Amino acid sequence: MFSEVTSADLSVQVIAQDNKISATTLQISALKTSNETNLPVLFQINGLIPGGFDVSSIRLKKDGELDFNYQLKSVKVNGDDNFCHSLNIKIMQDNKFIYQGKIGDLDNNKTINGLGKDDWIFFVSLDDNNDQLKNQNCEFTFDFKTYRNSPDEIGGFSDEVRVTNYVSSGNW
Repeated sequence: MFSEVTSADLSVQVIAQDNKISATTLQISALKTSNETNLPVLFQINGLIPGGFDVSSIRLKKDGELDFNYQLKSVKVNGDDNFCHSLNIKIMQDNKFIYQGKIGDLDNNKTINGLGKDDWIFFVSLDDNNDQLKNQNCEFTFDFKTYRNSPDEIGGFSDEVRVTNYVSSGNW
């Protein structure tokens, strides 16, 4: 091999001894509380009437090595805006209500417990008997997003699980 004169810079690289690199995982899963199988749908309610409600439960499980914080948000996917905004939700964890309000306002932050499993009980209800809410529907997701320091952080380790929901109103 032959090379002509060049203006390239030369560099020296020093390699430190005893460097250690390790990999870890961060993963969350949404499971049925009865048998810990995958739970893609939490609510499938047809014909909800004023004063009616339904109850369902979910287990969030730490499947990776890292502990984490997580955020629960509700996101409307499809359906009548008025009906979606009329749906109420109560959430219970550790025998205490941790959220009571409209589904669309749900934004809750938690830290996974030391056992790596959090159980949630959800109550969905309709209190409004406005005739415009008859025969309507609402599709929404519960989004569980992990984070280390802030739910708005970008980059780093994270995971997200979406659980779908469908609610339709009856003809009262």
